[in-house]
Amino acid sequence: MTQPNLKFKLPEIKKEAEGSKTRLYLLLAVLGVLAIVAVAVNLGLNAPTGQQPPAPSADIKPEDLNKEIAQLLPQLERENDVPETEENTSLWDGIDPFAMPMALVGVVVGGNKDLAIIEARHTTYIASQGETVAGIWEVVEINRDTVRLKSDNQEIVIGLEQRD
Repeated sequence: MTQPNLKFKLPEIKKEAEGSKTRLYLLLAVLGVLAIVAVAVNLGLNAPTGQQPPAPSADIKPEDLNKEIAQLLPQLERENDVPETEENTSLWDGIDPFAMPMALVGVVVGGNKDLAIIEARHTTYIASQGETVAGIWEVVEINRDTVRLKSDNQEIVIGLEQRD
């Protein structure tokens, strides 16, 4: 039995002048095929499967869902991480709010407005001129290393803390 003589001859690309468009058409055809394949693969990978998302883990308790997971910024008032103990709660009961310890921990000068970072009790406040700190003190003036606060008929100036 004789074997059939099959010969495949690829079409030759004729080299014409330097401005030949044949190569351009060939490259555009290859690019088109690749684009069609990429779209098909993308649609195949992202096709809805009809499956439901996984159920929450059994380790999550309902009371955990109410806890704060993330904080949105800018956060102008933040509770500091101080564990609640009987000493902490009884310490602040009956104390004059004007006698509360406050500390200026930072000042941002420049930009649209100056900001003061003030710690009062267990809360950190980021306030600009005219805003209220700790519910009773109004920020009157912000300088590079001091902040002047006013409440009713009292006025105080607090300075930046020196840290070693």
